[in-house]
Amino acid sequence: MGGPMDPDWPCAKGPVPHGLDTISSMPDARARLEQLRAAISALSGVNYHGLETVLEVHVLQPIYSNPSDAADIAAHLKKYWFDETSADAYFSGPIAKIYAEGVLNAVELSLKSAPGAPPVPINAWWVVDQPAVKMLSLALVDSSDVTRSDRVTLLVLTPRPLVDKARMAILNKEAVAWVTEQQTTSGNVITRKVGRRT
Repeated sequence: MGGPMDPDWPCAKGPVPHGLDTISSMPDARARLEQLRAAISALSGVNYHGLETVLEVHVLQPIYSNPSDAADIAAHLKKYWFDETSADAYFSGPIAKIYAEGVLNAVELSLKSAPGAPPVPINAWWVVDQPAVKMLSLALVDSSDVTRSDRVTLLVLTPRPLVDKARMAILNKEAVAWVTEQQTTSGNVITRKVGRRT
């Protein structure tokens, strides 16, 4: 699931973002995304209680060969992300609802590819140091409501969790982020890579 949260990393591509990326690019991506959409939508009447189980089955199990890995990540999501009653939750508020509806929006955009084309692949990232929890989907959509961009970008925007148990990773070996920022000590503007590849 990742190592301790690096204070120099403003983003991550953890299990769920990596899983969304992966399933949206599989040969049977359309069927997988339609099943994910149906399973998440079925939870809307119960405020998306059980979202972690849907993500385990439809997003995590396809990318983890050991079923206990997917189950462990789902338990982590419930305890630290989606259970509003958990004393260990990273964030307050209806996080499961925000997360579920954000994923649904990205899936819808992915499925609105040109007729006969496979779904538009998703490129999902978790971005920290934000003032509030939000899900942001980005795509180019034409006047016929067809997604024309070559990727649907999904950003999970959150404050940085201020706990030792917070984990982050960039699980896709090809995924790299660049950060351009002003250094606090020197005042210089620098650009640096964040990720597994150097």
